[in-house]
Amino acid sequence: MCYSGTARPDLPTGLARAAAMGFERVIVFPYLLFDGVLARRVRDAVAAAAQRWSGTEFLTASHLGPHRKVAQVFLERSREGVQGQGHMNCSLCKYRVQVIGYEAQQGQAQVSHHGAVRGLLGAGKTEAEPKTVPHYVPHPIEQQSFEIIETLRDWSTVPSSDRYAMQRLVHTAGDPGIVEDLSFSPGAVEAGIQAILRGLTVVTDVTMVHSGLKREVLARLGVQVWCGVHDAETHLLSSQTGLTRSAAGIRRAYEKFGNDCVVAIGDAPTAIFETVRLIRERHWRPALVIGLPVGFVGTQESKAALRTCLSVPRITNSGYRGGSPWASSVVNACMIQAQNRLADLGRDQ
Repeated sequence: MCYSGTARPDLPTGLARAAAMGFERVIVFPYLLFDGVLARRVRDAVAAAAQRWSGTEFLTASHLGPHRKVAQVFLERSREGVQGQGHMNCSLCKYRVQVIGYEAQQGQAQVSHHGAVRGLLGAGKTEAEPKTVPHYVPHPIEQQSFEIIETLRDWSTVPSSDRYAMQRLVHTAGDPGIVEDLSFSPGAVEAGIQAILRGLTVVTDVTMVHSGLKREVLARLGVQVWCGVHDAETHLLSSQTGLTRSAAGIRRAYEKFGNDCVVAIGDAPTAIFETVRLIRERHWRPALVIGLPVGFVGTQESKAALRTCLSVPRITNSGYRGGSPWASSVVNACMIQAQNRLADLGRDQ
């Protein structure tokens, strides 16, 4: 048995083991009621395995779907509910009832059992040697630049939670005046930091945003970055729908990662418009949306649409200024603060 969610072993690991054991044919049966993100993840993993191990035949069965016996189970559960006789697996949960060997956990707050859910904050807790994470040490010139930025304006008017991210944007733009045009929704930076600590994927609209991220911090935290703008599937989706490739990449990210991502847009207003549409029409809820493109066509309108999109934490600005380095700066600010929090927890031994 393998898992397409957060538990281990995951499906790619299981398929690799099956291929290594010499099986001529591997059939994957998705134990899922519906199609969707997890089912697509299963199909993608099987397709990747088939391409990698050509000597093994990989097949994917359909998900459970509206099978007669599935419908029968639904009807049985419904009848039990009406009669007040429903018995579910969670009825024997160790947090609900006293289970021998787990008596002390009855009534306690439930916690995750999966490392991927705990993210970086849970890394090393069960390892013999905890993972060491040092504080971020800026280059001396970078350090001096931020000392100068601190003197260029009165930062007491800026919320302390937003200050570092705004200062990194000032460092990128070379202009403290941009602060007046920035729009940070309450708690947006904290949402970004928590997303990094949870191990969520950073989705970018163009590769330039990815190129601007600090490689050392990315590697140290194990942050995954995904940009679909140049993928063949994105090109196909773009040609079929009329979306720009950047917007098509955003739609694919919605289908690929669901809510488990941070969206960083630094180039394409069309990518912001598609993000806002998915949030409003498909109830997409990324952990954070950063929308800081530069330009004169649709830029101001897309940023205005994002500012009024109250369902998600968001960081944007007004006007024509911005660009991929700006979006990268915000992600870097979140990653650096995430690294420093890990260091403060004592993992820099």
